[in-house]
Amino acid sequence: AEFGTMVGFDDLLAAVKVRGMRLVVDMVVNHSSDEHAWFVESRSSRASTKRDWYVWREGRDAGASPPNDWRSFFGGSAWTRDEATGDWYMHLFHEKQPDLNWESEPARAAIYDTMRFWLDKGVDGFRLDVIAFVSKDQSFADYPPEHRAHPQYFHANGPWLTEHLSEMRREVYRGADKVAIGEAFGVTFAQAARLVAEEGGPLDMLIHFDAVRLDRGEAWRWRPWTLPELKRVFSEQERLMGRTAWRTLCLSNHDNPRLVSHFGDD
Repeated sequence: AEFGTMVGFDDLLAAVKVRGMRLVVDMVVNHSSDEHAWFVESRSSRASTKRDWYVWREGRDAGASPPNDWRSFFGGSAWTRDEATGDWYMHLFHEKQPDLNWESEPARAAIYDTMRFWLDKGVDGFRLDVIAFVSKDQSFADYPPEHRAHPQYFHANGPWLTEHLSEMRREVYRGADKVAIGEAFGVTFAQAARLVAEEGGPLDMLIHFDAVRLDRGEAWRWRPWTLPELKRVFSEQERLMGRTAWRTLCLSNHDNPRLVSHFGDD
């Protein structure tokens, strides 16, 4: 019960509803824990029925090197070699967070079933963690030169992203009046206009990081910023997404310094 119990969650949801409020839960469907039963089964053998539920590839240099130069956003390679089979599994984040393979239809079906469990409970929608990364470039080639410095723009523009998210909307939401909020690290405002529901896209809202990362320099912090730069972020958002799209004003989150420390003076 380290993270609570289902009884506690049900009590919370009931208390929220009594007060006329709505509850949106964080849903991580780009990756799972390496301790999750799906991954334990997937890594057990190349013949596992869940092998293709995750992104496995043979390494280069007779298996000794990662399949390509993709990087983890937490540092180092996005690939870890598994001793059991000698293959490498992909993780855009921590090595304990292997990426699910959205090109596998059974994996997608299992993901949708998990999401429906929470909607059927009565939650009012999801904040979808790094949802723009679910579609992987199936060539698994090295980064194009233009994306080596900022690979998030490469990973957020996968070949089947819109198709996967549209299928998710149909299969999970099934027309229900529930919200889909996508964490949009790496999604440009122009791309966002194709993903939000106002333009017929599968998501209702995207959380952008352009303002959050305004002062990001070569290192984590700091690069001096100006008020016109900050204003330009939101004017570009309106220009490229349109006035009617449901936009967000995001200045901080759990991965960044608190807002008053970041934009103010503590």
